[in-house]
Amino acid sequence: MTRTSSRPARTAALAVGAVGAAAAIWGIGIERHLYTLRRHTVAVLEPGSAPIRVLHLSDVHLAPWQRRKQAWIASLASLRPDLIINTGDNLGHPDALPGLRAAFAGFRAFASRRACDCDAFRFGGGPAVGWLFGRIGHQIAQCGD
Repeated sequence: MTRTSSRPARTAALAVGAVGAAAAIWGIGIERHLYTLRRHTVAVLEPGSAPIRVLHLSDVHLAPWQRRKQAWIASLASLRPDLIINTGDNLGHPDALPGLRAAFAGFRAFASRRACDCDAFRFGGGPAVGWLFGRIGHQIAQCGD
């Protein structure tokens, strides 16, 4: 009778555990602070037209304690976009609206018209709608102030 070694299985288990730990460290400690600004030049205007600068914001998922993210969003006002498109998923916590409004405050200095994609209307019904409208629904309706 030959005895099989458990060494390869243990090595594989340790390798899988190390990869999982590295992924968790990356996701929790590093990637969540890697906000991305991408720049693209798209030739869609008539030749000789003045260029326009478009800022597209999406999936902010802001929570009240995310001060770095709030500061980064606020810093985007220095780009002075001609058009701001916000495609939603701004709120990641029921108490995030004041921080979100503060982060977007810098855009008010030069944006003559604003629209707000109200996350509340993404829910199909049920308890989530009652929770959202009960806690912050009345404030969301005023987010374009």
